This record gives sequence, C-alpha cells and structure tokens, in this order.
Amino acid sequence: GMNTGMHDAYNLGWKIGLVSKGLADEALLETYNEERFPIGKKLVQATSFGTKMITQRQPLVAALRKQAAKMITQLPVVQHKARDTLTEVNIHYRGGPLAKEPDTFPRAWRFKKGVAAGDRAPDALVTSNGEETRLMYHLTGCRFHLLLFGGEEQDCWSAFAAWAELAREKYSELVQVVWIGADESLPPSAEGELHLIDQSEELHHLYAATEPSAYLLRPDAYVAYRSQSLKADELDDYFRDWCGQ
Repeated sequence: GMNTGMHDAYNLGWKIGLVSKGLADEALLETYNEERFPIGKKLVQATSFGTKMITQRQPLVAALRKQAAKMITQLPVVQHKARDTLTEVNIHYRGGPLAKEPDTFPRAWRFKKGVAAGDRAPDALVTSNGEETRLMYHLTGCRFHLLLFGGEEQDCWSAFAAWAELAREKYSELVQVVWIGADESLPPSAEGELHLIDQSEELHHLYAATEPSAYLLRPDAYVAYRSQSLKADELDDYFRDWCGQ
C-alpha cells in the first residue's frame, strides 16, 4: 500500500502543479481518478486474497503453501516479477485518457516493439557533456519531456525541426526538448534543451527507434505519446484536450 500511495501522490501532484501554474485546464485533474482508481481496486483485491491465503489454518493447506512458496520464490522469473509488482514499476496506463498514439504507424511492425503510450519509460545509460549518467537523471521537474531519437539515418535531425520549434515557441514552459543520438553528431539546440548520447544504442533499442522517432514523456516518466510520422501538429493535437493552448 505504501508504494501505491506514493504513486497516487506523484500522479496527482504533477497535475496539480501544472493546473496551479495555469499551464493546464482543471480537466487534467479528472484523469487522476481514471488512472489510479482501477489500480487501487486491484490492490485491495490482491491484498484480500493474499491475506486469506496466509491466514489459512488448515494443516494440509498450510503445509502445501509453505512448500510451494519455498520452491516458487527461488525462480529468477518469479523474483523479478515480485520485485516489479512490489515497486509497481510494471503498472501502465495504456488506453487511459493521457495515453495517445496515432491511428497508424509508419513501419508499424518495428515501432510496436517499443514501449507503448501509457507504459513507464525505460531507463538506460547515456552520456551528457562527456559524463556517463542515466536518462532518468535528466527527466526532472513538473514538465513533459520530448525525446527526439535520430534513428539509424545519417541526416535525420532536420525532420524534427518543426517538432522542436513548436515546443520552443508554444510549449516552452510545459515541454523540454531532449535530443538523443548514437554519436556526437547532434543538432544545435536552443537554451534549456538537452543533448544525450546513446553510445550503446540501448535506448534506441528499448524505444524501437530504428527510424527517427518522437516520444513525449509525462512528468512522472510515463509515455504520453509516440510517433514516427514527424508531423509536429500531433503535439498540438495531444495537448488540445486539457492544455487550453
């Protein structure tokens, strides 16, 4: 329950922060219940079931429970699943009010391998100003982050010019642009934008960014939107419902 409470607080906190600054409409606050109520409901159901199993006093059931628990908990896959469940990093908001994707994807069979809108954004090592760090270290504050991946193409950054320009001119207080390339051949950036180098290309792999790809991350590091169409007006389409801009 503690981790759920922390996720609840963070989910509501960033939304209140944006509304209080006048960067979002109050409609954004309504998404809290839509996203978090189903998760709280599942937690109560799982807790009730677990309590019944643990407090079962029939000798045969207790013996079987003890033996099964000993065997199952030694399996790496179970340990990994238990860790993710307890920390709740496996929770997603797919299909939720703030998880949007284009109706069609270019090269969809590749891009669908990446994290979907509503998933928690993966983390990996990156290089910034010659120093090795992690992506999540840079995704701070009560802002969205627009990750622009170069993909495998040599001259691809011009494709993102419209995305970056729109973010700078219309959403500068709401969105921070983050350029991510596999080497140092990154484009010039405006003040406040980030340049991150993905030398191992692990991030490109996790996000299925074999082509130039854009990922919009929420302040709580969940994927809000993703696209390979490179149409900047998609950013407007995403924010229109609750941003009021």
